[in-house]
Formats: sequence, structure tokens, C-alpha cells
Amino acid sequence: MQLNKKNVKIDIISLYLFFKYMNSNELFKEIFKIASENNYSDIHLNTWKKPLIRNKQWEIEELNSDFEILNTEIIKDFIELLTSKEALQKFEENYELDSSYELENWKRYRLNCYIDSSWYNIALRLIPNEIPSLDSLWLWENIKQMCKKGKWLILVTWPTWSWKSTNLAWMIDYINSNYN
Repeated sequence: MQLNKKNVKIDIISLYLFFKYMNSNELFKEIFKIASENNYSDIHLNTWKKPLIRNKQWEIEELNSDFEILNTEIIKDFIELLTSKEALQKFEENYELDSSYELENWKRYRLNCYIDSSWYNIALRLIPNEIPSLDSLWLWENIKQMCKKGKWLILVTWPTWSWKSTNLAWMIDYINSNYN
């Protein structure tokens, strides 16, 4: 392999991150610790970017300025940490994977791993342990009335990041709690 400036730069970054965190597992734990303590809903880990989160105002921002840019090897290591061998094989075949991940503190995340323009990416969304109330979701009262009707087909077609799964979970929980 012939060395050029790009290869040397990648090796220096990898070496720096290795010595800073000793391994990907420690870096991974630190990212999740900060995100978990602050109840950030989303974590985005992209090649050649610092870790990103979705803050409480629903804006994407850097998790912490102390983190360095993540390289391909670290993102690959994260994917291996987050998935089973079978899921990893599926990811390698399809270049995309939808799954879930549960932390030791019982926080669950929806996991999406994908390759975009030959860069590795991971998107994680926090799945609440409890189904929120109607008021906290800002659902209209007429949605509650529709759930009372019985035989309805309800299509949820709101835009991305609009809590579709959470709203559906509330509707199913409401129906199951109030009707046989």
C-alpha cells in the first residue's frame, strides 16, 4: 500500500481516537451516557462527523465539542457492538439495517444503520418506556373519538420526526384499555 497524505491523516485520527478512548466500546459508552443523561431523542453517528444529537428543540447539533470526528472503522465497530452476527450479515448484504438496541439502564432505541455514498452511518431514536398521555402528544380530541367508534382504518401519514409510532402506540393502548 502506498502512503499518501490522506492515508496518513486517517491513521493519525484513528490512533488519536484509540488512545483517547482506548477502544470503540468506551467511546460508544460515553456517547450513550451523555445522550441518555440528557434524554436526547436521537443520536446520529456518521463517518467523518462528530456525534450528533437531536436536542429538546428538535434541532440537530453536535453532542459535545470534546468528541472528535468519527472515522469509518469506529462506525463499523459501533455497528458490530449494536447488532447481532445475523443482523450484521444482513447489513453487509443490503447496506442497510433496521433493528433495535437496549441499553443496560433499560432505555431502548430504534436503530438504523446504512451506507450512504460509501460512508457508514447510524441513526438511533429513543423509544419511550411509557406511552405518553393524549395531552402530552397534543392529539386532537377527535382522534380519541375515532378510537371509540370501533371499526376504523386510520392512516397516519405525518412527516418524518412527527411521533407517528408514538401516536399509534397511544391509540392502540387507548383501545386496548377501554374496549374488549
